[in-house]
Amino acid sequence: MIRISEHYLAETVARHLLFTSISLSAQEGRQLTKITDKYLQYEIINIIQEDYFIETNNELSKLNLSLIDTKKNIADKLNKLEKNTRIDFLFSKVL
Repeated sequence: MIRISEHYLAETVARHLLFTSISLSAQEGRQLTKITDKYLQYEIINIIQEDYFIETNNELSKLNLSLIDTKKNIADKLNKLEKNTRIDFLFSKVL
């Protein structure tokens, strides 16, 4: 759950929290960072959109840097991820 108050530094703090969450998720070897909060504030939604999260099945997901690998291995991981999470990544077909 992410909530911010009306303060001039609120969006900066929210960006930092989101970045820290994504980094921790990648360090833990997770393939995706997911946000499932259904009551996000407008400002938080804008921050999430700037970080290229993809909306699917009432949650927001972002690929983590742990997917950096060879072209073939990335394609294999994306195909496996697509099957496990039912995310339709158009670019996975390109790889």
